[in-house]
This record gives sequence, C-alpha cells and structure tokens, in this order.
Amino acid sequence: MTNPSDFPFMPSPYPLVDGLGPRFLTGTAAKRRLPSPAPGARVEAGVAALPPDPPTPAPSSSVNGQIQRMLLAISDEIAMSAPLWPVFQAIIIQMPNTAFVVLVEEEARQIVSQWLTLQGPVVNGRVTLVDWQQNEDGDPPLTGWVQDPFIPAVYGGQRPPTQLLVPQGSDDPIPIQLAADQALELERAVTPVAFEGGNLLFDAGRYCIGLDTIDQTQALITNGTIPPAPHGVGADGYITNLYHRYVDGTRDPCRIGLPDVTYPAQQTREIMVNGHPYDETVYFGNLEGTHQPIFHIDMFITLLGRDEATDSPLVLLGSPIQAQDLMYDEVETPPEALADGFDAIQTQLQSYGYVVRRNPLPLMYLDFPPDEGNERGERRWFFASYNNCIVEVTETSKTVWMPTYGQGYGEWEPRLARVNDANEALFQELGFTVIRMPDCTMLACDAGSIHCVVNYLQRG
Repeated sequence: MTNPSDFPFMPSPYPLVDGLGPRFLTGTAAKRRLPSPAPGARVEAGVAALPPDPPTPAPSSSVNGQIQRMLLAISDEIAMSAPLWPVFQAIIIQMPNTAFVVLVEEEARQIVSQWLTLQGPVVNGRVTLVDWQQNEDGDPPLTGWVQDPFIPAVYGGQRPPTQLLVPQGSDDPIPIQLAADQALELERAVTPVAFEGGNLLFDAGRYCIGLDTIDQTQALITNGTIPPAPHGVGADGYITNLYHRYVDGTRDPCRIGLPDVTYPAQQTREIMVNGHPYDETVYFGNLEGTHQPIFHIDMFITLLGRDEATDSPLVLLGSPIQAQDLMYDEVETPPEALADGFDAIQTQLQSYGYVVRRNPLPLMYLDFPPDEGNERGERRWFFASYNNCIVEVTETSKTVWMPTYGQGYGEWEPRLARVNDANEALFQELGFTVIRMPDCTMLACDAGSIHCVVNYLQRG
C-alpha cells in the first residue's frame, strides 16, 4: 500500500486452508493464467472448426426462481477447517427448500455423514453425497470453488438432463465426475468459447459478462483455436454470436468492464511488519491487461430482479468508499481499492437500463506471520464481498443469504460489524429477507465468498 507503516499488524486467527486455495488458481480459473497469443499473431486457415450448434442453451438464472438443486464440494481440509466447515453447514441448514449434491473426499464423507445423521432425516434426505474420485494421472485435488468450472443450462427448454457447459479446452474434473454419475441426470457439454462461472451473471432477458472473458475468447480466435469471423462480420458481433449460439441463446449480453482502461495486475512487494520481512500482496487475483477492477464480476455485482418503483432491472454494485467511511473516521479510501473503476461501472450498468444501488465493499488485509515453514510473513489485501451472496427471487418472496465478516478478527471485528449491518439494512430496504451466514473472512482471503462455493444446478 502507499505507506505500510500506516497499517497495524492484523494477524489472522486461522492459517490459510490448503484444500481451498486462491479462487483464481484452481481448476478452470488457473488456465486463464497461461500466456495468451501475441496481438497480430498469424492464424493459419482451416486450423479450427466450430462444433454443430446445440438446441438453444438457457443457463440457470443467478437470481430468479426457487433454488431447487445446488452443488457444493467439501474437501477433507474444508471439513476439518474451523472457519470454513460452519459456512457449508449453514448453507445446507439455512436453505430448507433446496436439495444438495455434495462432492466429498474420503475423510470429509465421514465428517459430513455423521453431521447429517445428527441433523435428522429432514436435512439428511435433501443431501446426496458423491464420492470424489482422485485419479492418479494428475487430476487436481477437490476444491470448494464450484461456481467457476461450468454453467448449468438446459437445451431448447428440455428438462432433464441439465447440461454442464464447460469452456474451450477444459479438463476440470468436477463436471466430468458429475456427468459420470447417471443418477444425477447431468450431461457435460463442451463449448468453443472461454468463460468462468464467476464472470457471468444471468438475469431475466439479459446477462452480464466480464470483459476479460471476451478478451479470452478473442485470444482463442487469434491463435486459431476458434476460426476467424466470416468476411464482413465484425469482431464484437462475431463473439456475441458465439456466446448466443453456445452459452445463452435466450438473453442479451451486457459487457462489464472498461475497454479503454487497464487496471493493475496482482503485485507483491517486501515490507517490514514488527521487524520481520513480509510479502505484501495487492490487487489480489488480477491479471495483466485486466479491464475489470476485480477478476470476477460476481465479487462486485449482485443481480436483484426488478426495481419495484420502475420495474427496471435492479443491480447492486459494490462501493469501497462507502465501506471505508463506515470502518474509519477521516481516513481516505486507499487508491488500491480502485474506487473510480467501480464508479465507472455504475455508469456502464445504467447505460444498459439497470437501476443501480451501491453497497459497502470493504478492502481489508490479514497478516500471516513467519513460521517454521516460511521465513517471510505474508500480508494479503482482499475485498470482503457482500455482492458475492446467494439470491432467490420468486413470485412471492425475495431472500438473500448474506456473508458476514470480521468475527474474531481483532480490530477488524467492530469495523466490519458496521459494514455487516449496513449491507443487511440495504437488502432489507430493497424488500429482501436477509439470512446472515457465518463468518466468511477466510473465503474472502482466498478471493471468493459464498456465491463462489455453490452452483445452481436447477432453479424453478
């Protein structure tokens, strides 16, 4: 940050969880960190061909309809993690009308099964445990970040089976193993385009897609993985048509991000904390050339259905400035919060016809002191996102399962308590029943929150 000495030692009460890992370094998301072809790279004719068009794909909504079936993944480390396991328990308990498919590793199965037995048949009957098959050919370990590897959709309005749409080149084992279990009635469908689930949000009649995802698909065209646009067809129109054909044929796209602005990539520098060397990381998860202030739009945008006053689509957009004003007296929002970028996206969303409300989005940090395995400590800055929540809007109810932050985290606790309360009050003002979830600080520290650890397999 601008002056590290201005920020006191804030030790994390918990270690980082090996079985979770930063959201952007797991599964499909890790692939976007591979080098992209250089601009202007030559493309040989005929090196790629598009697959046949499927029947009209229609992904599950991010907001509308009862959440009927949802995916979780619980690794051994998550099941034994003091800060994480209660979050997964609460998701199951606090969503009594939802059935769950839960991927589990061997030790996690024992822990989860015992817990389900204690909850009784009403809860136990809503949960299907699926054993994770760890292959010997280098498959990555199970991760809790299940939002990103695939997008659930139906083809041509047909149910079931649910299609698990996966991006170009994906070998992520989560959708592969789900599709292999015939009882789940899920099928894996490979698309020719790039995407990560957290960078798309689906509303009624439209969907939001992060501009970085568009860039990734353009890179696939540049290197010949996707054939070039037909003669006379512009690049933007061609890419829009690809997503219409293979990802969502029922909604219009809203591109989120500023094409003329490049935000800073993740940076690490050496600082001194209490006389010890630390690596301080800022812009956590951002890549070189990003056009988004955070690498996934579900970290700063929440679709909320329709605005009751205008009947226009309603969206919640995070504001680091609001959070800073709640947490501190007369302390300016640090430039690393990229507040101007979020303000610019407000204008962009309004141009698409959205009614935009702003909510506090705090930038915080935790310190991980040196230990026997690490001579250097780590200070990690990250956003504690309330936008990354679970939303359900039906004809008769509006509910949000809202993450909370800061409980048991020293000086952060009273500051984030004010931010917790402010976000809850805003949701309630907008007509939502708010269900507070257990503390999600360690999820946020790995660049995600509760929306990242679920996937809506089926909505009403």
